[in-house]
Amino acid sequence: MNELPYDDPSFNEAWSEWLEFRKKIKKPYTTSKSINRALNWLKKHNLNVYEAIATIHQSIDNVWIGFWPLKQQNDGQQTTQWSNKPHPPGTSEARINALRNW
Repeated sequence: MNELPYDDPSFNEAWSEWLEFRKKIKKPYTTSKSINRALNWLKKHNLNVYEAIATIHQSIDNVWIGFWPLKQQNDGQQTTQWSNKPHPPGTSEARINALRNW
């Protein structure tokens, strides 16, 4: 078994969700080396366990097969919602809302 980089029940739960998600999308990890790479990515790129959990959830929410740095809101806080990005110039709020609800 691969050693988890964080000794936290919430991280353990998120990691189990991630492994199950990978199975559901038919992209399970096939070697312990690939699992270690994913765990090392989390350890290397995140400062604390909460950011690691948010990264896992972001990847599941966006149906990504890997991890990416957390997205940022305009105020610098982390988010996984694309709708919090600034709108391009000339884009009406009505069009943005229509796209959100589409």
